[in-house]
Amino acid sequence: PPRPPPMSAFKKKSIEEKEEINLIPPPPRFSSLSVGVMTGGVVEPDFQINSRQGIPVETDLFVGKVMLLVKPDKPEDDPYWHDKLFSKKKRRFEMKLQGKLKYKPKGNLYGGAEVTDQMRLGLVSKGLCSILLKLVSQKIAGIHYSFGDSKGDEWAHIVFPAWTFFDKIVATKPGDTPPPMDEDFPESAEDSKKRKASR
Repeated sequence: PPRPPPMSAFKKKSIEEKEEINLIPPPPRFSSLSVGVMTGGVVEPDFQINSRQGIPVETDLFVGKVMLLVKPDKPEDDPYWHDKLFSKKKRRFEMKLQGKLKYKPKGNLYGGAEVTDQMRLGLVSKGLCSILLKLVSQKIAGIHYSFGDSKGDEWAHIVFPAWTFFDKIVATKPGDTPPPMDEDFPESAEDSKKRKASR
């Protein structure tokens, strides 16, 4: 198929308007990935990777939208996100989260990942992972991790304090419009560096 118009043609149009007039190609399919999103305690299957707008998500603490962006094998597989993101940064994937907390949490806020299935690591693999994680702990204060337990009371996870975990954080004042999710969030590299170095 012909290559879509350059990104400059999109500047004054919203995501919905762009899709309506077919300026944006549809998101690619990643046949080797199957992603779901848990919202309201229920896992919704068929999460759209490289979506053109945020996908609604809700937990007991948070309500908002999320995007999972994965670098395609070839730029022509997804020229939209190649031009906007992957041609400018050396990364394989990026996750974007936008929304608000339902209430002010007590203590520190963490960000990270967990595995819902029980991990089955051999003695050598688990020992090597433990060594690597201890080295990371010496560099990053506040990291917490677990390989889970056999009873399923605790899932395997690794989390970091939110101010160091997120690449960019933008706080929008009440009444102001948050930045569009298909654009780079406007936190400067200098501000990000200061935030991550704080305690």
